Amino acid sequence: MAHFVVVAGEPSGDVLGAKLISDLKKINPDHQFSGIAGPRMIAEGCEPWFEISDLSVMGLTEVIKHLPFFIKVKNKVISIISNEKYDHIILIDYPGFNLRIAKWAKKKKFKTFYYISPQVWAWKENRVSTIKKYIDHMYVIMPFEKRFFKEKHNYEVQYFGHPLVDIIAVSYTHLTLPTKRIV
Repeated sequence: MAHFVVVAGEPSGDVLGAKLISDLKKINPDHQFSGIAGPRMIAEGCEPWFEISDLSVMGLTEVIKHLPFFIKVKNKVISIISNEKYDHIILIDYPGFNLRIAKWAKKKKFKTFYYISPQVWAWKENRVSTIKKYIDHMYVIMPFEKRFFKEKHNYEVQYFGHPLVDIIAVSYTHLTLPTKRIV
C-alpha cells in the first residue's frame, strides 16, 4: 500500500485524476490518496485538502488578484506533506502551481510523477528545463510529445495514450441510437 499526494487544479485534471486513482486502486485497493481534488477525485476516495473549485480562475488579472491565496495554498500543501508520511507525489497538469510544488519536493527527495505534461510544445517551452530538473517521471498523452521531449530536449518521457479515449468509449457503450430516422 502507498499513500499518494495528488495535485490537480482544473476540472480536466479532476477527470484525469479520478481515472488515475481508480486505476491505481485496481492495482491495490488499499492505496490512499490526498491532495487538491475535485468532485470526481473525491468520489474515488481522494481526501481533499483543497478543492479544485477554489483554485479555478481564468485570465492573468484573476490570477494576480488571487495570488496571495495561491501562495497560501502552496505553503499549506507543502506544510501538510512535510508533516505527514507520503510515498509519492503525482502532479496533474496545472504547471504554474505544480512546478513550484515539484521544485520543493525534489529538494526534499520526494519521488515526483507528472501525469499529463504541460503543453510546453505550444507555449512556455522554457519550462522544459524546470521539468527535467524537478520531475522524476513525466507521462504524456500525445504521441508527438514523446518525440518532442526526446529529440528536442533529450528527456525521456512515457507515452501511454490519451486517457479520455477510455472514458469516451465507455460513454458510447451506453448510448442508444434511434432505429428510425427522426426528421
